[in-house]
Amino acid sequence: AEGATKTTTTMDFRQPTITAFKMAAIIYLTDELIDDSAFDLVNVLVRRFADRIAQEEDKVIINGAGTTQPTGIFVNSSVGARVCSGNLDFDDVIDRVYDLPSKYRVNGRFIVNPENVRELRKLKDTNGRYLWQDSVQQGQPATMLGYPVTETYHAPVGQIAFGDLKTAYWLGDRQKMTVKITNDTETTFTQDKTAIRVVERIGGDVVVAVAVKKLTTIP
Repeated sequence: AEGATKTTTTMDFRQPTITAFKMAAIIYLTDELIDDSAFDLVNVLVRRFADRIAQEEDKVIINGAGTTQPTGIFVNSSVGARVCSGNLDFDDVIDRVYDLPSKYRVNGRFIVNPENVRELRKLKDTNGRYLWQDSVQQGQPATMLGYPVTETYHAPVGQIAFGDLKTAYWLGDRQKMTVKITNDTETTFTQDKTAIRVVERIGGDVVVAVAVKKLTTIP
C-alpha cells in the first residue's frame, strides 16, 4: 500500500557438485606412414578425435552413468518420471509435456531413441491428425506438438525425455580438448614413431531438475 514499509526478501541457495572426468586417446604413427601419406594425416586424425570426443560428450550428457563419467539426463534420480499408461498413446505425450512448468515448455525438446520413433510416428490426436511432423527444411529436426525431436541411440529404449535441456543440464568444461604431438618419448624415439595424444576434462549433471521430465516403461 502507499507509504507501507517494504519487507525484506529472502532467498535460499544450494551448491550442486559437478565432478569433472577425463576423456583421452593416444595413437602412435610410424614416421614413414606420415611421410608417405598424400595428405596431412596428423591433421585428419586430430579432426577425427575431435569428432569422436563430441560424440562421447553427447552420450554421457544423455545417459552417462555418473561414476566414471558425467551423470546423464536419463540417469539423474532427481528428474521426474511418469510411467507410460500402457501402449504409448496421445494422452501419454500430452501429459508429459504439460507436467512441465510453462516457462520450461517454451524451449522444450524431446529426446527419443530411434527404436521408439516408429510408435511416435503413428500417434494421432483426437481428430486423427498425426502428432509427428517431418521437417520441411533440410537440417532441421522433426517436431511433435510443435516441439523439436532429437533422435539418438544414446537414449534408453522405452524412455522419452522432454524439457528445456539447456536450463536443466549444466556442462562444465574444465579443460578443452588439448592435442599433444611428440617424438620425445622412448617409444617414439627408438621406433621412429610420432605420438598423438588428445585429452579433455568435462563434468555435467542435471542442476535444474524441474526443467526436464521423463516418460518411462514404454512397452
